[in-house]
Amino acid sequence: MDHPRTNNSFRAMIIPLVISITLQKIPSFHAKLTFLLSPQAQNSPKMPNQIARVWARSLIETNCHKYYYGESIDRVLAGESEMNSRIPVKIVLVFVVLAILPIVEVEAATDYRTRDQVITDFLAFEAAYPNLIAHEIIGESVEEQDIYLFKIGNASGGIIFVDASIHGNEHATTETLYHVVEWILTSEEEPAQRIRQRNYVLVTPIINVDRYGISRYNAHGVDLNRNYETGWGEFNGANRGPSPLSEPETQAVHSVFLTYNITWYLNLHTGDKRISPPWAYQNGVPEEAVHKATYDKYHALSQERDVKTFPYVIASNYAGGTARDEGYASGGAYTYCVELNGELKPRYRRITNDMVPKLITLTITVCQASEKEQPPEPPPPPPPTEMTAEDWQRFWTWLKQNPPGWQKTDWAETLESQLQHWKAQTGTTEMTAQDWEVFWEWLKQNPPSPIKNTNRWAPVLQEKLEKWKTEYW
Repeated sequence: MDHPRTNNSFRAMIIPLVISITLQKIPSFHAKLTFLLSPQAQNSPKMPNQIARVWARSLIETNCHKYYYGESIDRVLAGESEMNSRIPVKIVLVFVVLAILPIVEVEAATDYRTRDQVITDFLAFEAAYPNLIAHEIIGESVEEQDIYLFKIGNASGGIIFVDASIHGNEHATTETLYHVVEWILTSEEEPAQRIRQRNYVLVTPIINVDRYGISRYNAHGVDLNRNYETGWGEFNGANRGPSPLSEPETQAVHSVFLTYNITWYLNLHTGDKRISPPWAYQNGVPEEAVHKATYDKYHALSQERDVKTFPYVIASNYAGGTARDEGYASGGAYTYCVELNGELKPRYRRITNDMVPKLITLTITVCQASEKEQPPEPPPPPPPTEMTAEDWQRFWTWLKQNPPGWQKTDWAETLESQLQHWKAQTGTTEMTAQDWEVFWEWLKQNPPSPIKNTNRWAPVLQEKLEKWKTEYW
């Protein structure tokens, strides 16, 4: 998000404690809940909050030990305790369902991949679709981690550029972008096929690679979305860095602006829900007609695809050195700052069910606004004007198999006899194209016995030749 916001983990910590205290007299529930928080589950990405996990396990273990008369938690979890049968199953299931639902909601926020997993999965796209996606390294971070740029589609097509996780704690943007790239590469929908054919989609899935999933700021403590040249230093922006483009991460993205002829640039964030054009560092919107008209097309396409829309918000005159302003001023691209969700770290099902469809629709819109018409296919080459020796041989074989209607018998033998007779007269052995042409003119003037009328014979032969040329040549 353009504005910092604290990501409060209070709910994730307090829910297990409240459940443990309020339902402590149902030990079977505690056993089932403890299983979710047990060592077997601790490696799951759905258990992010280590403090909550350890706290809840400690409380629940104490209660299980008490109500199972000293039985160990491991025996209870394994179903080996004879006390397991003393609690009515239906009552236990009701409380388990009612009590686990809030925790599942917290868990679902954590199906996020690590930085290395994200890059591995993007590289897997390359292995699966080598003709559609490639990458280059556009720079290194403060801690010398590679910053990737993935290039998708037709290198001659209209270019858009999308980047994510400029703020490391907004890594839901990366997860959303991953699914959009997956859709572009794999979908059989007409818009996806059209993007693959007519666009070159540039993607940097993670800008703030050193603090991915950890912090808004980079390893120098700089807000990368205040470190670009355009409007740098306006509003005394905190954590803007010692100078414009002082950070290797912003230098890497800036190089993309200067290298590629980008038509549209999308800079992704979470923490709000809106689409905002430049400027951020001053009042007004450059080329507002284009930015607004493109949004209107996006809104119409969203209705057509039955997808909710981001509102169009002019957020100006509050921050300098932002990516969206830099993309327009230095990159020459139309730009949107896209705030995908009001939470910094939404539940994963919110990403797949809400954020991904919205971003796919916006991507379709800006791709179609950027695409280049493919040149028309060249007309087929004109047919050859002269037949080769091989053409004549093919025609001769066909002619012997297709007699005229009035010649029912001995047609092939009659023709072959004429050819051999001509060869004997001329001393020809191997027929060249020129030999065939000479023979053909001779044949039209020398019909075989009993045909004597060349006025009938010659037109029939010429008609056969024209028919073969039209249908088979």
